Amino acid sequence: MEAAKRIEEALNNKSTALDLSGLDLNALPPNFAQIAPQLTLLELQQNKFQSVPREISLCTNLETLDLAQNELLTGYGLDAPRKLTTVDLHHNQFSIFPPELLELPLLKTLDLSNNKIARLPAGIRILKELESLDLSNCLIEVLPPEIAEMNVLQTIRLFNNPLKTPPLEIALQGIQAIRAYFDDLTKNTQRDESKKYLLNIAIENYPAQFNYPPRAGCVQECSDLAEVLYKKYDYRYVSGLINEEATRDAIFDALEKLRRTTTAEDCVIVYFSGWTGDGLPESDLRSYDNAYIPLPEIFAKFSTMKARHVLLIVDNHLQSRLFSRTRGLESERSAFASRWALYRLGAEWDARFTPHLTNWLKNNTLGEVSARELSSILHGALASSLSIAGDEGGEFLIEPRAESNVGGAMSPPPVAPEQEAGAEPPEAGAPGTQDDQELIFQIFVDGVKEKIAEGKIEEALAELQKHLIGLGQFDALTIEARLAGLNRRNAQGVLSQREYVGELNTIRASLLEWLLKMKPKEVNLSNFSLQPNTKTRSEAEKELLDEITKEITQIEELRKVYLSETSLEKKREKEAELHNLVKELESKQQAFSKKFGPAKNTQHPAAEAAGTVIAEENLWKKALAENTIAAYENYLKETKSGVYNNEAQRWISDLRLLEQEEALFENIQKNPNLSSIQSYLTTFSAGAHRAEVEKILADLEAAEAELWKSADTANTIAAYQEYQNKTQLG
Repeated sequence: MEAAKRIEEALNNKSTALDLSGLDLNALPPNFAQIAPQLTLLELQQNKFQSVPREISLCTNLETLDLAQNELLTGYGLDAPRKLTTVDLHHNQFSIFPPELLELPLLKTLDLSNNKIARLPAGIRILKELESLDLSNCLIEVLPPEIAEMNVLQTIRLFNNPLKTPPLEIALQGIQAIRAYFDDLTKNTQRDESKKYLLNIAIENYPAQFNYPPRAGCVQECSDLAEVLYKKYDYRYVSGLINEEATRDAIFDALEKLRRTTTAEDCVIVYFSGWTGDGLPESDLRSYDNAYIPLPEIFAKFSTMKARHVLLIVDNHLQSRLFSRTRGLESERSAFASRWALYRLGAEWDARFTPHLTNWLKNNTLGEVSARELSSILHGALASSLSIAGDEGGEFLIEPRAESNVGGAMSPPPVAPEQEAGAEPPEAGAPGTQDDQELIFQIFVDGVKEKIAEGKIEEALAELQKHLIGLGQFDALTIEARLAGLNRRNAQGVLSQREYVGELNTIRASLLEWLLKMKPKEVNLSNFSLQPNTKTRSEAEKELLDEITKEITQIEELRKVYLSETSLEKKREKEAELHNLVKELESKQQAFSKKFGPAKNTQHPAAEAAGTVIAEENLWKKALAENTIAAYENYLKETKSGVYNNEAQRWISDLRLLEQEEALFENIQKNPNLSSIQSYLTTFSAGAHRAEVEKILADLEAAEAELWKSADTANTIAAYQEYQNKTQLG
């Protein structure tokens, strides 16, 4: 094979440059892995690659990469060689600007001419070292104003593009003319106000003829999530398709409405809780009328939305070839447009993450959180950016309103009148203090919420009426009357099941909204019965914090044992122990947040540390579950504390070695030869295929002996020439 031969020559010459151009390659030969680390220049032009060869990630010192005149559709993998300064991708099949290029901080020269790229991302400005950019013969109509901010850029080629902004005659004058155009254009321009849209789709019960198991509670979970996003995160433009409303046509009508309505500053979340299908390579969403909606059709709508950021949340199994592991930009994370998906690999109803997501968002006091960060916080959740038009490598951030207090720490108590001279102030958290009264109030409200969550609305109203004072009693009676009227109409058969459930959810939402606004002064809790031995706020808080601290210490000690263990079997045992401890810690952290509000660094360092530990362990657990090179590399990128960095590096090394072994064995099976066999037996002394390789060698030796015996017996020139032509061992 010519490619393998050129690699061998380059290895022998210790060359840092390799030319594999014009060989019609669609994959790199196995021995490429040997030369990859020493290369600084790699020429792969005029081949038939449809994707970037994964072996490129081994080229850790690569500075120049030429993949021109191939059939590339995606740039996945281009961001692996971080030292790249020159990339040539002209004459390929790109329809969008590869966002992976935005991850190359040293890039100086980029050629994307003769592709089908119609849009240049605003994120291009992150390439602060870029000097030359060739976009000739593409389909670009509009340049982003951010191009004018690239002060190092000296040359930009835009011949044969249908440019409208700036006009082609200006663009062809060069980068200085383009900068001047945008400077004039933006002097008096004001940005549109950002709006946040939420489209909720929840299907709890499909028609019986489709035989889908019910997803009990998913409509309520959808409603709870919408409530938090509306109140705390300012998603003011909310629409929903529930059960039979969620037909294929209705879903696409809603997406089309978002496409027409949104502007360049907006954010969109599309939430889907229903069954999904496992079509390959694309999953699909199942509408109420059992229409299969492939993900690419959904993503096509996302591509044409003007909104800056779009997030698809699917609380079910998903897979798509358009999912990318691109990290997104670390600086100015929300400045660049993004298209993301948050989903899970398992389809089990008990594995859903929506309740956890709602609870975390409600109690969040950390401020903005990205889709990537949420995937580390939620059990079994994954986040991927989408390799589609409209994605510029940015991050989707969920940001609370500045004045929001939903789920946060309680408001400070009102200032009390001055105490009498000489009186000692009560200790914070002592019985009878403001802190203690707030704790009792919170216990009361939580109890009412639990009854609502269990569907016991009548009991919740009865409990409220016992303690409400003033106008609150009238409000409770009003809601009670609405509920009684609804139940009466339902018993008379006046309402359909959909109408009944819809009105019941409206009443439940009204009741929950009222509870969120309720103040301690609106209830009389003097006759409210606490459980026996109920502790004061400070006592209960300290006790739970002590338990959290103890749990963290146990996890840290077990980590040390796990990291020092050499036996794989014992490592697995320690992993299981760690996972159990993390579950316990998470349970305690949630209990703390529910009782006392989320922790702030200055007040509750132990509870804050618990969140860090949980995120780290869940990130590592996800890497172990996937057990791929990409998963461990993702851990190294995402980790905040780097506890398992060495473990991740070791697994990456082992998996790469395993890939090399499999590639070499596959080559031996296809083309048995002594060189490959000896290489396998020497390199992989305990390889998984050693017995098979030894048998192949034995068969070759037997055939060789028979071939020589035949030649030796004939003892003619023709016989020996035939031996030379057929021998495999020589």
